[in-house]
Order: sequence, then structure tokens, then C-alpha cells
Amino acid sequence: MELGNHHGRPPGLASPPALVAGPGTPGYGLHEVVEGVRAVVAVAPLAFPEGADSSGAVVIFRPLRELGGVHRAIVTWLVTGTGLALAGALVAGWTVGYGLVRRLRVIQRAAGELAEGDLSRRVTVRGRDEVAELARHFNYMAGRLEALVAELRRSERLRRSMLAVVSHELRTPVTVIRGLAEAMRDGLVAGGPEARRGAGRIVAEAERLGRLLEDLFDVARIEAGQLDVRLRRLPAGRWLAEAVAGLEALARQFGARLEATLAPELGEAVVEADPDRLGQVLANLVGNAARHAGRDGQVRLAATLAGDRLRVEVADDGPGIDPADLPHVFEPFYRGGTAARSRGAGLGLSIARAIVEAHGGHIGVTSRQGEGASFWFTVPLAPGPAHP
Repeated sequence: MELGNHHGRPPGLASPPALVAGPGTPGYGLHEVVEGVRAVVAVAPLAFPEGADSSGAVVIFRPLRELGGVHRAIVTWLVTGTGLALAGALVAGWTVGYGLVRRLRVIQRAAGELAEGDLSRRVTVRGRDEVAELARHFNYMAGRLEALVAELRRSERLRRSMLAVVSHELRTPVTVIRGLAEAMRDGLVAGGPEARRGAGRIVAEAERLGRLLEDLFDVARIEAGQLDVRLRRLPAGRWLAEAVAGLEALARQFGARLEATLAPELGEAVVEADPDRLGQVLANLVGNAARHAGRDGQVRLAATLAGDRLRVEVADDGPGIDPADLPHVFEPFYRGGTAARSRGAGLGLSIARAIVEAHGGHIGVTSRQGEGASFWFTVPLAPGPAHP
């Protein structure tokens, strides 16, 4: 570096004006500041008072041979940094990729187990990425598949029960009708009262077949979601009072007595219901209660208001229901341990439940063996007066 004027400069050192366009012009570049030695040079001229017979500049230079080491160091750092970056990227990519592959293999194994019949198989959902979304969809699919298979199995059990019960229930009336008809054909039944009794028996068995067929049609409509319910506004108290007369006659058919208690507040209550369908529910509950109460037994019907609902309860003093049968009494074709006494196909209570639920209500049962059973159902009240 040279500072000051260029008089008395060392031998071989080029003067600053030779390095720049003039003493007042700064610059930089490659020059031979020392003979035979190229260097990177930066020159800045110095300011002197006007009229001074002096000029000068600040000259900074660095020989190129010294910059080679810096260049090599920079190249070394660039190569090393690039290598480390590539290595880090490879490690990170392998880690992420391995994690994804491992999670996908878990879903693959779960799908295989699901295909083998393990419908309860689920995978753990972690994170919110695409693999987590795939796991959520897999769990949803598995749940839907499990529900569909359960429904198919239930339908298959229902079909088998239907075939067994229907074949059993049809055998008796068909045998009776055929036997009486053949006896009449062959002249084995005399005229008069005996013939009338035989004809009455045929009519009764035919009516029984008709009820069974109607119940089967109702079950088919329920399974298809097409149960016919025609709602209209009903005065609850008057409707129940009219229904009790017919229910008393039904109870007498089994030798039982019906005791009905209708709460006074029912006189102002209104329900939106299908009177025929709700009458079907009442007839089923009272008929079952009278059948199990037996001769000289008692059936109690009580109707009250429970908040914004009409509640009807039918109880008997019969033998009660086995605790093992209680969870199943509303299932189609379920007859339980007292099926021999019921002589039914096990459809009435399942139809009653469907009718009550179609009205937006609920149905249930409580029982203790030896103390009878109590069936109840509720339907929501409707606002406003009933139609006359």
C-alpha cells in the first residue's frame, strides 16, 4: 500500500496515476503493482488544497497468489456444505418415507385382517396428513361393513325364525281345517249342532290363519320401512274410554277380568295418532296379559299423563317373564319360555313396538317372575283441540 505523493516510491512500484484514469478518479481492478506480481488493487485519490503541488491516493492491493488459498477454502466449504446438506436431506427423506411406509403397512395389514373376517379391526389415526385421512376412511369403512354384516346376519336369523315359526303355526290350523272338511265330505259329521260346531271351528282356524298372514305382512312392511300409519288428532280420554269396552270382551275370552283406570286429566288431552294402529297395540298388550293371567286372573289398564306424553300401562298377575327373555320380548318371532301358552308366532310385540315408535313414542316392559308383567307405552301429546 502507498499513502502520500508518489515522489520517492520504491523501485518497481507503479505510480497511482498509472493505476487509475487520473489522480482524481477512484477505481479498482487487476494490475501489476510490483513488477511481475499481479494483484487486486483498489485506489482512492486524496483531496489536497487548491494550488497545492501535490497529489496522492490510497492504494490497497492483495497479490493474486495469496487469494488462491481463500478460493480453495471457499470451494472446500461449499463442497462440504453441499455434501452435508445432501446427506441431511437423504436422512430426513428416508426417515419420513420409512414412517409413511410403516403406517401404510399397518393399514395394509388391517385391510387383510378385515378381509379374513375380523370386522372389529381398526387402525390408530395419528396426525392430519393424507395417511391419517386414509386411516380415518378405513375405520369408517370397517364400521359400516361391520354394521351391514350384522344386519345381514340379523336378517338371516329372522328369515330362519320366520320359516320355523310359520311352518309350525300353519300346521295346526291347516290340519284342523283339512280334517273337518274331509269328515264333512265323507259324511262323518252329522247335520245340526255338530255340523255347526265343525263349521265354527273351521272359521276360527281360518281367522287364525288370516291374523298370522296379516302379522307377516306387517312385519314385511316394517322391515321395508313402509308401515302404514295414518295420523289424526284424537281426544285421548274419549278414545281410551271407547276402546276399553272392546278390551273387556277380549279379556273375558281368556277368562280374565280387565280393570281400567283413566286419569281425569285425560279429558283435555289430545294425541296425534292412528286410532286403528294404537288400538292394535292395546289389543295385543291386553290379549297377552289376559292369556298369561289365565282364568280368574286380573288385567289392569292405567292411562295417565306423564309430562307432555300419554302413558298407558297394561299389567297382569300371571307368572311373569323369565329375566333371560326380557331383553328379547320385542324381537320378531321370539317366543321365549312361555311360547307354549301363547300359541302365537311371536310377532305381536315387535309390531306393537314399530307402531309406537312410528308415533314418536316408546314402549317397554318390567317383570318379576311369579309377580306378573307390566307393559307400557307412551306417545307425545298434540297441542290444540281435537277434531270432533
